[in-house]
Parts: sequence; structure tokens; C-alpha cells
Amino acid sequence: MSPNVDFPIDSATPTRTRVALAFDVDPPVPRILKPLANRWLRRSIRPLHVKDLQQLKDLVEAPHVR
Repeated sequence: MSPNVDFPIDSATPTRTRVALAFDVDPPVPRILKPLANRWLRRSIRPLHVKDLQQLKDLVEAPHVR
């Protein structure tokens, strides 16, 4: 596990400081689920990346009117 810890610091008054602890951790994924999750991600995310790249290409190659 890789926890993420954040310490936001706020000035409450000129002589006091408020510190909070923000702690976030994701539980580990069981080994049997990793291949299934990767397969699902490839099928669902890759088409979005291809679409984004095509739209970026169209934007860059489009003639710009100024």
C-alpha cells in the first residue's frame, strides 16, 4: 500500500496555526482481479485515448482564421 498524507496548514490567527491531517490509502487489489481490471481498462479507456488523439490531430491540422 502507498498512503498519501497531506498536512494542510491554515493561519487561524496571527499567533496560531491550524494543521490538519489528510490521510488517503487505497487497499491493495487481489492478484486475481488485476488481469481482469487491466483487460477492462484496455477495452474502455483505449478508445477514449484514440478519440482524444484524433481530435487533437484535427485541431492542430485545421486552418486557423485570425
